[in-house]
Amino acid sequence: MRVLLAAHRTEAPGIATVMRGLSEALPPALDPGEDLLVVGDSPLGGRYGRLAYEQFAIPLLARDVDLVHMGDCRPLLLSARPYVLTVHDLFFLDVPAWLPASVRRFKTAMLRAAIAKRPAAMVCVSEYTRSRLLAQVPAARDLDVRVIHPGIASPSEPTAWEPAQPYFLTLSEVNPRKNLLTLLRAFQLARRQGLRLRWRLAGPAGFRSGRLVAALRSVEGVDVVGGVSDGMREALYRRAAFMAFPSHAEGFGLPPLEAMARGLATVSSRGTAM
Repeated sequence: MRVLLAAHRTEAPGIATVMRGLSEALPPALDPGEDLLVVGDSPLGGRYGRLAYEQFAIPLLARDVDLVHMGDCRPLLLSARPYVLTVHDLFFLDVPAWLPASVRRFKTAMLRAAIAKRPAAMVCVSEYTRSRLLAQVPAARDLDVRVIHPGIASPSEPTAWEPAQPYFLTLSEVNPRKNLLTLLRAFQLARRQGLRLRWRLAGPAGFRSGRLVAALRSVEGVDVVGGVSDGMREALYRRAAFMAFPSHAEGFGLPPLEAMARGLATVSSRGTAM
């Protein structure tokens, strides 16, 4: 059997982490005669360039494979190969206000097209995500829908770095779903009451992040550092006092597990997949 693993969504942090883990873990598990073709990042820049690469170039690469494993809940529209979808969350249906209307429409259309093409299986990253899929998209109840939790990668070599002051850590994309303004208010209250820790927030800016980033940067003691390398991410975990993860909702929630796997005390919100 030949399997194509579509690991090209490197602009989406959670999807990229899961697919990179699969691309590293699957080859040693293959039996003799089985092949894995890993398709990496698009050479075309921008959102539309990545979409064109996904929908035109990857189907050409998939012509001679037996199965395509997609890292997201959208299909290759021009490919007739059997495929497996990965569903990370259904928040574009559950809480539409968290995303721009154009993004919601695109995600919804692609999910419905994917289900109409009858995937060989649908992999949900948590039981919570599976329950939301079956509730929001009744047509999925006739498909093979399974829960497979993402794995946690072994710690990598940390970048040589020492913080100027002690801090607690949040690793998160900046967007309304992550509930960062609630943590900001709690941080300001704690600072007035004597907290001396800084708050270091690492992660890329997502949808509707402009005002959030501005509010975070305006407060003394908050360090908004943006996206970081694997080595710097490891250094941040190792030197933090604790991890704070206040997200409203997660389809799975990798950062709290990554932190706890490294022995870092973690304060997390409750509910959804968490």
